[in-house]
Amino acid sequence: MNAMKMKLLAASLASVMLIAGCSGDKEESDATKEKAPVEQVNENKDDATSNIKQNEALTKKVQEEKGVIDGQVYEQDDTAVGTLLLDKEVSDKDAKELAERFANKIIR
Repeated sequence: MNAMKMKLLAASLASVMLIAGCSGDKEESDATKEKAPVEQVNENKDDATSNIKQNEALTKKVQEEKGVIDGQVYEQDDTAVGTLLLDKEVSDKDAKELAERFANKIIR
């Protein structure tokens, strides 16, 4: 993978970690939950998303890491995208190291 794809992956992982870290312990009200839009899944296999594949081996490794609640790694053509949902006890430093380590594994 090239440097641009690595930057895209790192930015995606950093965004997920930022959102997870800043979410706090706030609870959504019932009114807010009811108003949330429901995303429709496109059943058309001819669109651009039809060749997105989950990297199951790397996803499993991500999920086995200490402090990771959930994580996924997807690949499409020459692009890879990863997500991490981390426990609130994970430090920013550890989160960044984890994201960078898996970004490097995806690139190889």
